[in-house]
Amino acid sequence: MIKIVNLFDEFLNFYLKNKVQDKFNIWEKFYKERYENLYLKLVEDLNKDNIDYKEIGKINLFDFERKINKLEEIKDNILKVYDEIYKIGKDYINFDFQIIIYIGSGISAGWATLFEKNLTILFDLIKIDELN
Repeated sequence: MIKIVNLFDEFLNFYLKNKVQDKFNIWEKFYKERYENLYLKLVEDLNKDNIDYKEIGKINLFDFERKINKLEEIKDNILKVYDEIYKIGKDYINFDFQIIIYIGSGISAGWATLFEKNLTILFDLIKIDELN
């Protein structure tokens, strides 16, 4: 079974309610308060590679509002593609995994990892948009 976790819509609502703050601070607050394990996973992996996720995140989130429609389209495309893949492959995929669609700091478009004891594919909409 594929479990899809769409954090884009929740982040967007949180962002719109708090947008008087610095965009990166909103991002960090959202993940620290609501998805601490995901935040720690993202930050720890970047820190191991000596990547300054805060500086990169500030740059990549700077024009977030201008990108909202494009990010929504990317999210919808991911959901559509994975729905089609699952319909075709459900008889051949004999393991469970989850897909997390999120607004990241723009470091990695997608990666597979073990997260909270689940095989997980993470999709950062900010980086996917950057890569076009």
